[in-house]
Amino acid sequence: MTKSTNTLVKCAAFQALCAKDSIEIIPVLRLHLYDTSLVSVRQGCFGWRQMTGDYFLQTFYYFLATKDSTYFVKNHANLVAIDSLLFYDPKIRLAYKEGRIKGTNGAPLYYDRIRDIALNERVPVSVIALAKYKKQQDKEIIESYFANDKTLYHAIWAVREFPDPKFYPFLIKVFEEKWRHKRYSYPTWRILYQALAQYPNNKTLALFDKTIGTRNKFRRETLGMYLAIAITKYPNPLFDKYQNKIQVDDFHKEFLNEEADLEN
Repeated sequence: MTKSTNTLVKCAAFQALCAKDSIEIIPVLRLHLYDTSLVSVRQGCFGWRQMTGDYFLQTFYYFLATKDSTYFVKNHANLVAIDSLLFYDPKIRLAYKEGRIKGTNGAPLYYDRIRDIALNERVPVSVIALAKYKKQQDKEIIESYFANDKTLYHAIWAVREFPDPKFYPFLIKVFEEKWRHKRYSYPTWRILYQALAQYPNNKTLALFDKTIGTRNKFRRETLGMYLAIAITKYPNPLFDKYQNKIQVDDFHKEFLNEEADLEN
């Protein structure tokens, strides 16, 4: 049943295998690591769509949480193989792969693979992982992620991790372009202020002054919240003057801590 063309049937069948503690679980899982067909998932009032391969992994890891150490000892080689495939096989494009990339956290062992993913596979989160190594040879790769709107957010986040002077003009350009738009990309604005806070200079101060001085109430309150997050997470004596000038309204205060944690 896990070979069905119906994604709901496939997912239900795999759940049943896990419930029965079937020995066929891991081989079946491996076959579906490449399955990017979408399945609709619902939990309470919330619904979303995810790739079938991700659903299989989610179900599998939930199953693992119920097992004792004996299961892990017996299946160690197979579990390592699953992890290795997720990280090293360029054909796998699941969300769980992004989580695996994020989890490298600058460990030297993974540098070559992270660089390869960022350069050739162009998985957006890989540029953030690459930036954590802070290597001069990677600056052009990071810079290239500014060229695409789909990877712009990740490029800015990468600069927050690796605030080299080369990247500063790109942040200024993004700020000026986004300021002219009436539509807001909230994640982009949020990470942009945090990246700018890595460059405490007169130009950055001018952009921060522009933020708190705008007559547009919605812009002042919304971007003011992102500015408050940035200077709280990355304090600098030059930013002290903003502590009493930023006025975050009650609506935005409600989400302040939640927003502050999103790029930790």
